[in-house]
Amino acid sequence: MHVFYFNIPWIINETEYNCSGRTLSEWKSRGSVNEVQGLYYAVTGIFFVALYVVCLIGMYRGKLLKTPCYRFMFFNGFIDIIDLFSSSLFPAYFHLTGSVFCSSPAFNWFAGYLSWCVWSGASFNCAVLALNRVVEMIPSAKLLRFLFKGHSVRIWMALSVAYMVVLPFITRTHPFSSVISTYMPSPMITDDPAKGYTALSIFASTKAYAVKCWGCSAESLRCNP
Repeated sequence: MHVFYFNIPWIINETEYNCSGRTLSEWKSRGSVNEVQGLYYAVTGIFFVALYVVCLIGMYRGKLLKTPCYRFMFFNGFIDIIDLFSSSLFPAYFHLTGSVFCSSPAFNWFAGYLSWCVWSGASFNCAVLALNRVVEMIPSAKLLRFLFKGHSVRIWMALSVAYMVVLPFITRTHPFSSVISTYMPSPMITDDPAKGYTALSIFASTKAYAVKCWGCSAESLRCNP
C-alpha cells in the first residue's frame, strides 16, 4: 500500500489497470445493460442541467452577484453542471451500453477522474458557502467576516479550482461499472461469489440521507405554507 501516491492522470497505469486477461468481447459480456436506468439518468440529467442554466441566468440578470453568497452559488452552479454530466449523462451512456472499465477504458478513466474531482470541488464550495452563511448571520462570528471581503471570494474560488486540478495527480480514478451502477475506486468485479458482500454502511447512509432530505422538505413546507 502506497502512503504517498502520485500519478499522471492522462496516462493509464497498465500495471494497476490491466485488461489483458480477457478479450474485448468478453469484457463487454461482463457488463449489465439497463435501458430503464439509462433513460432515467439521461432524462433527469438533461432536466436538471437545463434548470441550472435557467437559475444561473436569473441570478446574473437579477444582479445578485454583488453578494458573496450568490457569487459562491453562481460559481458552484458551473461545477454542479459538470458534475451532472459525470453523474447523470455519462452513467446513462454506461447503462445503455453495459459498460465496465475494460470495455471502454479511456472514456471510463476520464469519467472516473472527472466525477471524483468535480464532486470534491462542489463539496468544498458547499463547505465554504456554509462558512460564509455562519459568518454573515451569526453576530458572534463577525470577526471572521474578513474571510469574504474584497478579493477573498476569488481566492476561495481559486482554491476550489486548484483542489480539483491537483486531485487527479494524487488519487486514483473511480471508474464506473454498470454491474453495480456506481463509480468505484477498484473496478474489479470478482468471479468468486464467496468474496461478494453487501455494503450495509453505504446502504444505511444513503437511506438516512434520503430520510433527512424528506424531513427537511416537510419541515420547510410546514413553516412556509
